[in-house]
Amino acid sequence: MNKRAIIENPDFTQKRRKGEIWCPYCSKWRKFKLGVYGYYKCVGCGVSTMEFSVRMANYLWDSLKPKDANLTKKKAHLEGKEYGGQ
Repeated sequence: MNKRAIIENPDFTQKRRKGEIWCPYCSKWRKFKLGVYGYYKCVGCGVSTMEFSVRMANYLWDSLKPKDANLTKKKAHLEGKEYGGQ
């Protein structure tokens, strides 16, 4: 990928809607949709939630692999809900 992350930390002055996470490449709150290979991808630039800058900005280190037991936890985070499981 030739893009560079412009802003590492989320900009809380911008309005965030339900289900959006911070995309450091777009520098906006964006929806991440489930892609073909089981990874969530930004609808703006196509960067995956497995990318280091996205994980650092959104604290996504709990769910290391797609299609595993933590998928419901990741989905709850993307929807802006609190995960009640273990």
